Amino acid sequence: MVCKNRPLLTLRRQIYLYYRQTDRSFVYLRSVVSESGRTEEDVASRIKKANGVFVQLYPVWRNPYISKEVRIRIFNTNVKSVLLYDCETWETTNQITRRLQIFVNKCLRRIMSIKRTNKITNEELWRITRQKSIENLIKRRKWN
Repeated sequence: MVCKNRPLLTLRRQIYLYYRQTDRSFVYLRSVVSESGRTEEDVASRIKKANGVFVQLYPVWRNPYISKEVRIRIFNTNVKSVLLYDCETWETTNQITRRLQIFVNKCLRRIMSIKRTNKITNEELWRITRQKSIENLIKRRKWN
């Protein structure tokens, strides 16, 4: 008996072997698990996903009838929750917390309509928006 699907099976096997050789990470429970066990890839993926949510909410950020307090609440519930999903398992290095904080600050400045020409420190921005630093949020999530 001759198998007619033989070329298809060999093609699938070649594709599988190619992906096994090139891709050294996989997604498990919406988190990226890399071969090295480091968290940089997962954090980069989280930033991309949170940025996607932030972009989808541009009509909310631009709407003059929505107060800034409500915008900040929407940011905290939608964007920050995607960004910090599963952060309890991350290895928190200075580089990782810095990347996360840069993303959050950029989003907050856009929500509050603060331009680059306005010289506002990050601490002043956090005070205006009643935010805490990402490092403190991650520590609180790890210990609760």
